[in-house]
Amino acid sequence: MTQSAAESLAAEGKLKMTQLAYQEAGEYYERAANLLLPVGNDEILAHYLNDAGIAFYYAGLYDKAKPLYERSLGIFEKVYGKANPLVATGLNNLTELHRAQGNYDQAKLLSERSLGLFEKIHGEEHPLVATSLNNLAFLHKNQGNYEQAKPLYERALAILEKVHAKEHPDVATSLNNLAELHRAQGNYEQAKRLHERALAIRESVFGKEHPDVAIALNNLAALDEAQGNYDKAKQLYERSLKIFKNFFDANHPNVRTASENDNRLLSQMSNQ
Repeated sequence: MTQSAAESLAAEGKLKMTQLAYQEAGEYYERAANLLLPVGNDEILAHYLNDAGIAFYYAGLYDKAKPLYERSLGIFEKVYGKANPLVATGLNNLTELHRAQGNYDQAKLLSERSLGLFEKIHGEEHPLVATSLNNLAFLHKNQGNYEQAKPLYERALAILEKVHAKEHPDVATSLNNLAELHRAQGNYEQAKRLHERALAIRESVFGKEHPDVAIALNNLAALDEAQGNYDKAKQLYERSLKIFKNFFDANHPNVRTASENDNRLLSQMSNQ
């Protein structure tokens, strides 16, 4: 009975994830995990904890996601040993969380360990290897190590274009990452081509009203802002913010970032 009830809650969590209702999804998964605590089914418990962590991460509730990720990873290591795909995935999830919180040194250690495991398990041309490469490259970029970041981003993109169709969301993410590196280096024309391709893929896959589309719009706006194209940037920031507000509350990191970008641009325009 307990197992069945947990499965029903997890199914509700999965449904909420497809509806992008991330906080509700996390709460369902967490309830499912709590039901299994007395039962001792560690493998399924770890999956529910990890799923709850993912949902809360997407909801921007990082403090709720972290202990769930850590508990899940601990169980996976206990059940499967330290050289297992589920362990590598757990490390990757924690990498992204620490990165989002600005804990770059910790994220880098986790990312390097995750990358090593994925390469050992899957070989050097696998989507999960590309994910770890993207994460590691992002950390180098944010620490100003552009020359170290670039080959990692390029390798990740090459893997994803080889194993996926070119109109795949993961390809769009990789294009976006490489575009942001070019923007940071002042290579605006190259950045624009990559960002526009990423946006086109996301609109084709998700439609025009989706958080991933809003991220692409926000990045294009930042590029226009950097080039002094303030009117165009303003339109893109406002469209991005509107989409985010349709999915998330005012405290979500994406809403806050988009609002800050829009307000900063308005201030710059008023000072012209």
